[in-house]
Amino acid sequence: SYKAQNKLEKEFIDLIPTLYRLYREKLKSLNKTNFSLVKWEAIDYLKKGTNKICKDGMELVFDNLEFIFIDEFQDFSKLYQEIILNIVKFSEKIKVNTVGDDIQLINRFMGSELKFFNKFSKIYRNPLQLELTENRRSAKEIIEFCNQLIANNPKYLGEDTALAKLCEENKSLKGRV
Repeated sequence: SYKAQNKLEKEFIDLIPTLYRLYREKLKSLNKTNFSLVKWEAIDYLKKGTNKICKDGMELVFDNLEFIFIDEFQDFSKLYQEIILNIVKFSEKIKVNTVGDDIQLINRFMGSELKFFNKFSKIYRNPLQLELTENRRSAKEIIEFCNQLIANNPKYLGEDTALAKLCEENKSLKGRV
């Protein structure tokens, strides 16, 4: 979907599949892997029905899971989505709890996409969405500054945009921008 800006950039982009293939071949020849490949292998095991992980004498059986908690859900990627979707197949009782802020997406370079955040209620069973708009960590000046940034950026203004409110207990908290 990305369109190259010039001929040189297009040539480089066209080289990426070849470079990646050579990289994978080199890893294989050295009997090595990388973290991304380990995660995709985990997905393959899950798809084959492997329902547990054993490590250091501990055993995690997915059929027995009741909850999965995911923080920074706005930074979710296809890879992580595949892992979670394959784990929840093992039990109807698993509840997936996520926390995230769509304005804080920072891991696009690692494949994060807001579509997983935005489509959560269509993908997971029995969704319940709660909006937390009260800020309990920052001083009034910081909250006001950040709200102004959001309000002045049309990319973030939509019907679901909720600006932060100052927590009553933090009214005396001082901060600088």
